Amino acid sequence: MMTTDHDTMVQALYDREMIRDCMHRYTRAIDRRDFDLLKTAFWPDAIDEHGGYNGPVSEFWDWVYTRTLPWERTMHSLSQIIIDLRGDEAAVETYFTACHKKPKPEGGWFDEMVGGRYLDRMIKKQGEWRIQHRICVFEWFRHFADSFEFDNSPFGTAVRGKRLPDDPIYSHFAGLL
Repeated sequence: MMTTDHDTMVQALYDREMIRDCMHRYTRAIDRRDFDLLKTAFWPDAIDEHGGYNGPVSEFWDWVYTRTLPWERTMHSLSQIIIDLRGDEAAVETYFTACHKKPKPEGGWFDEMVGGRYLDRMIKKQGEWRIQHRICVFEWFRHFADSFEFDNSPFGTAVRGKRLPDDPIYSHFAGLL
């Protein structure tokens, strides 16, 4: 028979893992432009303060869609995720690095790298963790005059990341996602 302390510890480990899962769903959704998946990371009445956009998450989704439409590629990486659980609420600080391939106004492409932190107030409702209020804190960014081109790299014809539905994750894991 399990003790209450053990049950509490197991529940906390489970909650932490579900919070990390939410954060990882967010990055996949943004990078693949999978807006149905993106909506599973936030509660419908959530707020996002993202620098260029500050307001209801329902409008944030449209802002992200429009803003990233001309970008050829994005990739978000998460590093340390610090979680302070308080019952069915959590304060979550997540460090991120993001790389974007963006169009130049005069034609061609440039790369942008951004580093920062997501400060998320997360809430668990009916056993599910999602973001209720996000503040995106930008620590640094770097614009490169041009963009990395696969054709000139040792990777040659390597499989390349794409957007929904063309990214290999959707065909490779068909029926599993």
